[in-house]
Amino acid sequence: MRIELQGFAPDLDPATPGVITDCDLIVPSTQGFTAANSRVDVGLAALDSACKGAYVGTLLDGSKRIVAGT
Repeated sequence: MRIELQGFAPDLDPATPGVITDCDLIVPSTQGFTAANSRVDVGLAALDSACKGAYVGTLLDGSKRIVAGT
């Protein structure tokens, strides 16, 4: 039996069919829901001091670059 997801509604009764009242690592998308990215050890050294800002950019070939400033 397939139940249509109603979405995230923490104030509704958890027994309501298709309602999500509590979740972790779930991201809404244009096609429903998808899993959030997980942490991956990239083998790089930690920053020397506290991070003041960071950016993850996606290149045209789909690869990603991370820039972080201290």
